[in-house]
Amino acid sequence: MRDELSPRQKPQRPDRRLQKRNTDTGMRQCVQKCRRRFEKYQQMLQRIQLQMSILLLVLVEGGEVAGEG
Repeated sequence: MRDELSPRQKPQRPDRRLQKRNTDTGMRQCVQKCRRRFEKYQQMLQRIQLQMSILLLVLVEGGEVAGEG
């Protein structure tokens, strides 16, 4: 029946099940994208924290050596 309708005569209300499935799929894709982005930023943050720790260690070590001399 719906196949016979012309594009102008689309039913007013879309099928609720189809709408829900599309929404679920969209949400799932959005969540996956956000999760990947979050993991990427988490790795960047860990790298920065490691660099900060190394830098702090170098500064402290350097300060002690300079203080002794």
